[in-house]
Amino acid sequence: MAVIGSIRKRSGLLILVIGGALFAFIIGEFLNSSLGRSSSQISEVGDIAGSSISINEFSSRMQEVKTQYEEYGATGNSDRDYRRIAWNELVREKVYLRQIDDAGIQVTKDELDDMMYGPGVIDEFKNNEQFQTNGVFNPDLLRDFYARVFGSRAQQDQSLGDMLYRRELSRIANNRKAEKYEALLKKGLYATRVEGKEEYDAAQATMDLSFVFKNYNTIPDSTIQVSDGDIKSYFNAHKDESKYQQQEGRSVIYVSFDAKASEADKAELSASLAKVGTDFGNAQNDSLFVVQNSASRSYTNLYYNENVTDQYIDKGLGEEAKSFLTNGSKGEVSAPIANNVGDQMNIYKVTDKVQMPDSVQARHILIAYAGAERADPSVTRQPLEAKTLADSLLEVLENDKSKYDEIARSMSDGPSKTKGGDLGWFVPGTMAFAFNEYCFFNKKGDMALVPTSFGFHIIDITDQSSTTKPTARYAQITKLIKPSTDTRNGAYDLASRFMFDTKNGNEEAFRAKAEEMGYAIQEAPKMGTNTRILPGVTGSENLVYWAFREGTEQGNVSEPYEAESEYLVGMLTEVIPKGTPIFAHVKDIMKQEVLKEKKAAIIQEEWQGAQTLEDIADLEGTQVKQGSQVKFSTSSIANLGPEPDVIGTLAGSDEGTIWRINGVEGVAAVRLDAITGQADGSENFISYQTTAKNSYQNGVPSRLIGALNKYFEVEDGLHKF
Repeated sequence: MAVIGSIRKRSGLLILVIGGALFAFIIGEFLNSSLGRSSSQISEVGDIAGSSISINEFSSRMQEVKTQYEEYGATGNSDRDYRRIAWNELVREKVYLRQIDDAGIQVTKDELDDMMYGPGVIDEFKNNEQFQTNGVFNPDLLRDFYARVFGSRAQQDQSLGDMLYRRELSRIANNRKAEKYEALLKKGLYATRVEGKEEYDAAQATMDLSFVFKNYNTIPDSTIQVSDGDIKSYFNAHKDESKYQQQEGRSVIYVSFDAKASEADKAELSASLAKVGTDFGNAQNDSLFVVQNSASRSYTNLYYNENVTDQYIDKGLGEEAKSFLTNGSKGEVSAPIANNVGDQMNIYKVTDKVQMPDSVQARHILIAYAGAERADPSVTRQPLEAKTLADSLLEVLENDKSKYDEIARSMSDGPSKTKGGDLGWFVPGTMAFAFNEYCFFNKKGDMALVPTSFGFHIIDITDQSSTTKPTARYAQITKLIKPSTDTRNGAYDLASRFMFDTKNGNEEAFRAKAEEMGYAIQEAPKMGTNTRILPGVTGSENLVYWAFREGTEQGNVSEPYEAESEYLVGMLTEVIPKGTPIFAHVKDIMKQEVLKEKKAAIIQEEWQGAQTLEDIADLEGTQVKQGSQVKFSTSSIANLGPEPDVIGTLAGSDEGTIWRINGVEGVAAVRLDAITGQADGSENFISYQTTAKNSYQNGVPSRLIGALNKYFEVEDGLHKF
């Protein structure tokens, strides 16, 4: 019952995904860091339900998750994402699923088979067209799908295939267990008649009221004396309130030692790239040559003309490069050109000169998948399923294109489905890159399957304009402008000297030495445990980790840590413990509260002799204002603003009583004139009790994990490595 009580009282959300998608174990937010070299210095990641999670257990789980996602083509996640997913899986298993097991809830093998292949097949499979024959679920198609997906993996690597299949079966079984457990909890949630009455009053009852309101800002702050003692007294009285509780944090000051490429480094890169350009001009296979020689290790056949938007060209394409592409002939290679972004140097090869239509008319059938850009939440198919379905539809259309309109209207996940997939006429820059590429560089009547971030498109080019523009197709080789070893060593030596000169000093000495050497002090105050990098400093994860690492104490100076283009030396200036706030951190906030209290006292004293609202209005030179038909459930009153204490006081007040209330923004003198529609006890509250009960029960999925995490005091230690 402690858990049920916690669910009913707790309002915070922690998303729990228990259905639909193939990887339904994902809950919670993604972190912004990766497993770095420093992770080897700790042995535990965190604590779940009283059990420590070792780095070995966590790393093993993270690798499983990463392998599973990458096997299904979900390559957009970083290691930091996989860390968070792995952690949330462990939390779900050791907290949530353990509660389910303790409750004796099981899914038998027969039940699992029925969920996958039998009459009780779950909607995820039952409603998937890929597993249907003539609109009816066909279990053999699901078996064939699993054989293709997991069987082929097992042939290549038995342990990999077994692991993927085990995780899939666990996903399905655990989701059913969760459904049973949540149903059990929902049965234990009930709304009393009193709660039904509260729902009734919130929906039906209204108040008519009169008020005079004086805002605190009518009294200048400069006229109020607030001493440190006043603020300290307020601090002692209110420091344990939840709104002032602080989270664990660190404050750091640091110095940056520039390690960017020198002019000599750039000249050396340019000479090297010019030699590559000679071979590029003679290359017979441009794509292979680019993959072998470009920093990106990927090839994209880009294009440029004066009407093309930056969406379809290299983002750093400057005037020199544009001039070359406009005037260069097919097969010609440019001299090295610095990218406008400033961190790259490119050479360009004109691979073709073509005439590109000004506009194109096309239609498409979009087969989306879970996680694709703008995919509807109801889409649960995974990328491999989407690709398989799109391939089969393309095959049907290649045999009979007259079915295009019908299939688009019934199968497409795109908004144009109601028009048979017709997108009308569009110009370059309207569609996703691959979509645009196909439409403008193929012919009217061509049809093909094209993947984009939105899913898989079956594109049919229905028309092209006769007006064209001369266009350069081009390939590019990119080299990153990097500092040489000598340049980096020079920066590291400076950073090391600074570190040795300051490591035994204090903050004052740290600042003085930086000033002496001509370096500016940067500050990163009050970093929370979710901080992954210093503000604006790419690659600074190691310095942040150092600040939170066990053993780092206030006043310590770090070793030089390498960031993207600099070395950083930091000093830990403050350790912020979790819980009761440090006075200095809340002093300014609490000063404002003290000002409000003193201003409220002045206003209350000014109104002390007044007997009626009209008397108070006369004192303020204003009129008594009215609020009519104000609902009990409202959070704000017109001309008064969000003043919950006013609404709460009046809800339990007798008519005619005048209240003088110190509110959020000022002092209000209010009178309840009438309440209409309030329950008198004779009403039937059954429907309102049901509404309250449904609200409690519907909140179970979203609040359950959060309630359990709080109850079992789950400690997330991912910020420490």
